[in-house]
Amino acid sequence: MEGELTSQARATATVRAAVEAGITEYDTAPLYGFGSSEERLGAALAALPAAARASIHVTTKVGRLVRAADGASEVEPGFEDAGRGGKVPLEKRTIVNDYTSAGAARSHGESLQRLGVAGAPAQRAVECLRIHDANDNSSNADTEANDEVRSGSLL
Repeated sequence: MEGELTSQARATATVRAAVEAGITEYDTAPLYGFGSSEERLGAALAALPAAARASIHVTTKVGRLVRAADGASEVEPGFEDAGRGGKVPLEKRTIVNDYTSAGAARSHGESLQRLGVAGAPAQRAVECLRIHDANDNSSNADTEANDEVRSGSLL
């Protein structure tokens, strides 16, 4: 199974079983599967009844941006729709580090889109936001981004 893409049906069934078993904490990031982890988790959570979704806590991370192979072009969610409407398949995506405060805000916004909860006014879609591997990327560190994540202003 290594190297195979998990289907949305399988991801949804797995999340549903986990929720039914009492698991309510989910961790994801743009780096995981070039954004596909956030897309899969978001779709799986959307398929749950509202009462079940209310108990879910999602953590994601900032500092990494999902981009097209050129390293600059933004990537819209929808890797399974690759080739339609400008969607970029996973094998043509790359990860770009950006630990600036603007990069952290951009990374957070793009994660909300991939999770399918951008603009969801009545709920906090992401309970916890972390800086991904900041120690490994200190040359691109921005203390403003650290302060914004700590203060919760990005959430």
